[in-house]
Amino acid sequence: MAWLLNRGGHQEGPLETTQIVQMIQSGQLTDGHVAQSGSNQWVPLQQVPEFAQALGGGAVGATVPGGPAGPAGAGAPPKKKGAPMGLILGLIGLLVVAGAGVGLYFAFFRGVSSNLSANVPKDTQIFFEIPSASAAIRGFATMGVVDREELEPEKMVEKLQEGLEESFDLSGDEAEALLGDLESIAVAARDLDDKPQAAFILSFKGTEAMEALLGTDRFDDTDDDVGGGKRYALERVDVEWDEMKDWSPARKTFSRMSFKEDSEREAFVWFAEAKLLAIGHPDLIEDIGKVSLEGEEPLSKQDKWKQANFASGASALLYIDTEFAEEIDEKEVEKFVEGYLQDVAPIAGTAGFTDAGVVFTVNGELKGDSIEDEDYPEAVDLDMHKRLPEDTVLYVAMSTKTGLSGEETKDKLIERLEEVNEREAKNIEDALDDIEKKLDIDIEDALDALGDQMAIAVAVDSGFEMDEDIKPDDVMSDAGLGILVHIGDEEKAKELVSTLKEKVFEDGPLEKEYELDDVGDGFDAEPESDRSPEIRVRIENGYLLIAAGGKAEAFTKALEGESTLDGVKAHARAIDAVGGNPYLIYWEDTGRVAKAMLDFVESKDRLKEELEEVEDKSGIKSGAFKFEGDDRITSAFSYSAKREKDRWTYSVKALNLPMATMGAGSFLLFSARSMPAMPTKVEAPGGGGLSGDVPQVCKDYVKKFEDCQKTLPEAARDGFKKSGDALKKSLELAKGNKAMMDAMVKSCEAGLKSLETVCK
Repeated sequence: MAWLLNRGGHQEGPLETTQIVQMIQSGQLTDGHVAQSGSNQWVPLQQVPEFAQALGGGAVGATVPGGPAGPAGAGAPPKKKGAPMGLILGLIGLLVVAGAGVGLYFAFFRGVSSNLSANVPKDTQIFFEIPSASAAIRGFATMGVVDREELEPEKMVEKLQEGLEESFDLSGDEAEALLGDLESIAVAARDLDDKPQAAFILSFKGTEAMEALLGTDRFDDTDDDVGGGKRYALERVDVEWDEMKDWSPARKTFSRMSFKEDSEREAFVWFAEAKLLAIGHPDLIEDIGKVSLEGEEPLSKQDKWKQANFASGASALLYIDTEFAEEIDEKEVEKFVEGYLQDVAPIAGTAGFTDAGVVFTVNGELKGDSIEDEDYPEAVDLDMHKRLPEDTVLYVAMSTKTGLSGEETKDKLIERLEEVNEREAKNIEDALDDIEKKLDIDIEDALDALGDQMAIAVAVDSGFEMDEDIKPDDVMSDAGLGILVHIGDEEKAKELVSTLKEKVFEDGPLEKEYELDDVGDGFDAEPESDRSPEIRVRIENGYLLIAAGGKAEAFTKALEGESTLDGVKAHARAIDAVGGNPYLIYWEDTGRVAKAMLDFVESKDRLKEELEEVEDKSGIKSGAFKFEGDDRITSAFSYSAKREKDRWTYSVKALNLPMATMGAGSFLLFSARSMPAMPTKVEAPGGGGLSGDVPQVCKDYVKKFEDCQKTLPEAARDGFKKSGDALKKSLELAKGNKAMMDAMVKSCEAGLKSLETVCK
């Protein structure tokens, strides 16, 4: 039978059934839709039995109901040790059985529906599931941003299997069978407003491999029945840390696992009849047994579950019943629930694979007293990337199109901030008033000048290198910050630029620092010394641009359409993955940032050795991701919302989010370290040798830290001293960065209170 294939918006075919099966088995095809040739009825690959079976890794006879049979040899490929299937099953064994949930980022499986929601009680409030381990992370290994050759799955599988063998005294065959038998994984939680209960649930294809594990010496059958399942105790491996420190992460994790037979908080229970393993709170496990073995009503039968709007093609599912928040007896929470979470559907999250990487999607609803139509701007085609430099490493773009005046916008902003934090709202209102007075700028007029969208972007020269001794001049010459605003009222925009020029540069604090040149309705500000960055201000083509730094000229050229981010394929692929019609988009060139970081590590022998040691123990090479070229990894985030009757529905999408935080944080850290210090009004001495640039409360904190150290037992002083040194280093890094220093001040205030207790 002939099929049309659609993946990523591109149509292919006609293709025979056997061709598509072979594409799936070779890893070329992991998701998409098909339609019979000549038909417009498109369905997901998983809904055609042959393709679903191939995605699951089983033998396939290329037969379509009602169609001719294919050749007899169209089955699964020869079994090969170390294929992606083994890699993923091993990861699940390490990260889930051991309870290391952070690693679940790597453990998403192909699945179109939930399996284990039929095994958890109906009052479950949070539920996370990886539905099908039989179609394991083939998608991860075949993403375009992954270099499959660098993954070395054989080594990863070997490490994980060795960890099982060495931790539980299993044979190689037994360890491999256990990993291969794993089917579905879930985490369930309830009673979140009172005394939370949670449990891991794992389903298996059979019982033999698990019972071989339970028969090893570290496990003890307690003869205790929990919900119809058999409870086991597990002994921790009794070795000193010095002996354990060189073990693989898998062996360490498994060896340190332990469960007491009489614990009222956690239990290890095997339901042989249901082929389920449950690890967690005994009361919740009791009810899991009642659902699985006695037929009590599960979560999957509840109307709330059916209301959850899970994105299609999900590889992992997340369900959050927001009603639990109504039970929390705290004023701020009650206020938030009344304002935004009245009678809304559960939050539905999913994760899936695309060519650009892992996409996380969260869908939900907002309804309440605080929701008004004008709370959201109108959705526009966010195309600011067409006017940003191709060397942009990160930017955030947002819609600013509303029906509100500048005065209404300002009032609404303060009102919403007051609902969250009255003190911070007052601080921001005072800061806006201060700007108006000092710069003679009317904030309301400035807001009136806004058009449909704006963006804030950071661009970095392609040859930029990270270095611990990087100087301010290097950053200012290699990087640039740009603020790009679509103009709604051109006259008010011109007035804003004129006021900025006069009050800041001509007769203001930067009068002696810069020489000005008029350029159209804007100007260039050339610094008189290397201490200050160049600045470009432009009003062109309906946009206002303020750019600073060595890449300021690149921003002006991009505004004119020259060398823009619009031509960068890695960016286009990321935006496609989180696209739609969002109100806000964040994008980061994670590959470029990570490449600069790795180059820095490679240049330092000690760091290089540490990286190689981590790679060897984990089996994951840093080179497994592509950091260069059109296929390089990038990260993105988008937020969309729309009005539906009496509520707003929203959708949040994030691409490669864990790596995004790493990239942005690393870049900002190096930037902060290189920026010149901006003196504050505090010039008091003291504080462990800290300069006058550090606020007094933090100097007091450091001094208290040092005094407190002297009161501690000698065995504890070394660790305390290291913490104090780290504190001082953090304060030095925060100099010149107001946001960082403000955060440090809050930490210092809280730390002082804590030390008063500790030092007693």
